[in-house]
Amino acid sequence: MPNKSNGEGTVFFETGRNVWKAEIRWVDVNGNLKRKSWRDKKKSVVVSKMNSFKQNIANYKSVDMSSDKTFEEYAEFWLAVYEKPKLKPTSYMRKVCTLRNQVYPFIGSILVHKLSVDDIQNMITSLSQQYSHSSVKKAFDAVNGCLKFYRSRTKYLYNPCDAVILPKYDKTKIKFFTKEEYHRIEQEAASLRKNGEPYYRLGQAIIVLLYTGIRLSELDALEWTDVDFEHHTLSITKNAVEVVRQEKSKNIHEMVIQNSSKTKMSNRVIPLSSKAEQALQRLKHVTGDDRYIVATENHQIARPYVIDRTFSAILKNCGIDKNGQHFGVHALRHTFASMLFENGCETKIISEILGHSSVQFTEDTYIHLIQERKARAIKNLDSFID
Repeated sequence: MPNKSNGEGTVFFETGRNVWKAEIRWVDVNGNLKRKSWRDKKKSVVVSKMNSFKQNIANYKSVDMSSDKTFEEYAEFWLAVYEKPKLKPTSYMRKVCTLRNQVYPFIGSILVHKLSVDDIQNMITSLSQQYSHSSVKKAFDAVNGCLKFYRSRTKYLYNPCDAVILPKYDKTKIKFFTKEEYHRIEQEAASLRKNGEPYYRLGQAIIVLLYTGIRLSELDALEWTDVDFEHHTLSITKNAVEVVRQEKSKNIHEMVIQNSSKTKMSNRVIPLSSKAEQALQRLKHVTGDDRYIVATENHQIARPYVIDRTFSAILKNCGIDKNGQHFGVHALRHTFASMLFENGCETKIISEILGHSSVQFTEDTYIHLIQERKARAIKNLDSFID
């Protein structure tokens, strides 16, 4: 049996479960007894996880919580000590990127104890003009979580997020491109230099996204063995995520393949249109010697920002500017869905092709397109009757 300890931890073998277990107990700054444990078939794994967590506790105790810190300084501490141990690597990385890309530019330099409702409200208002409702909500949740942590550790009585008003989610503002626009995107993405080489090395990957509707994480994980040119299908069975690991006090970014997609329904085989298949054939001339479809020149999986930058350059060069709005590659997925709806495809089939968790989710997401289709159906019925 393990010995009880405060902050030291114990490691023992659970005969009943046939696994190793590491457990640590400690008293937090509020005097509450805390406990955390890990199980694995390998002793070294649980020991490593426990030691990493112990270091986090040590770092936490070494920080003067009452000293003046900017929100960025405090949030980075909160991420490393409190969020990283409890989150999956993908969720942790997503929160890190949200704070660093969307939040810090607005409130990062403000002292955490001087943050006001107006500071956060102005940030939300500015973000709403550039990003989707989902991205804005993630930014707010990250700030709110950090300030709740700050409040509980410092006995600070006020969290300014409590008075912030989030914009309502307008499903009619889902970003997608018109037929004229996505044809321009396709033409620009496939453009060639004078020597016949692609102007955008991975430009054809943008066309694949446009005419398959797959997620960027699914595209990154695709291998050439997932493409069946004979039967004109594409198998989606995994996704690629960017994670961060620390090595000698440095953050190392790397791509990790997960052998499962986003939801149970995400594992699917989708038919390829002629345009999607043609784009894959052309892409094969660029990366066909590599295992992965969107490989870099260094034979590594292209990180998401590589595809994002390519897409941004394509939009700029083909003159698409939706009043300064930020358009990420996910707009291509919405555009593909709009094509299917426009073509009269059943919602259930669209849901299956997109790999949504349920038909209800598809209906909720594209309610405005469904309403438009219903209106056209009634109009066509009127014409038929007349």
